[in-house]
Amino acid sequence: MNKRLVLNGFLLLIILGLLWFITQQSSKREEIDSLYDSAMGNEIHSIIIHYEKRENKQTIPAGIELKKIAGQWMMTKPTKISIDQRKIKHLLTLLSDSVEASYPIDGNDLSRFGLETERVSIRFNGVKIQFGSLNPISHQRYLQKGKRIYLVAETVYGLLIGGVSGFMPINTN
Repeated sequence: MNKRLVLNGFLLLIILGLLWFITQQSSKREEIDSLYDSAMGNEIHSIIIHYEKRENKQTIPAGIELKKIAGQWMMTKPTKISIDQRKIKHLLTLLSDSVEASYPIDGNDLSRFGLETERVSIRFNGVKIQFGSLNPISHQRYLQKGKRIYLVAETVYGLLIGGVSGFMPINTN
């Protein structure tokens, strides 16, 4: 009886240790499974988009600033207008898109990932995510956030380069 009690206690300790290990691994994995960053805070209230546009055969930098004002998203730059709220929801999906791979910037040639210069980027509450090229095999996009490169199957790139008109409400009349 005494041996059985010791054996059961030992098995219980092993099970508890495994549960603790699995829980620790899951919480570590969650930190790199998405592009969300605790520096963004619990609620996004500011989004700044940088992109390049073609004008008179020249590439010029352009930008859009979106702010949450009284619970509604508004464009505040380059002009102050109401925008399609669904477009913001679409932009925010970037923060929950699954990260397929992650690499440190150190030791990598950024031009391999299309990240040597900033062509398109988005800032959520000041945290910048820069967009690079598509991976030719997986057709997922390389993104840079902080000191890491991420490979993500994102769907917001077209909206980011669409300019002001991409955020205009669709008239359903």
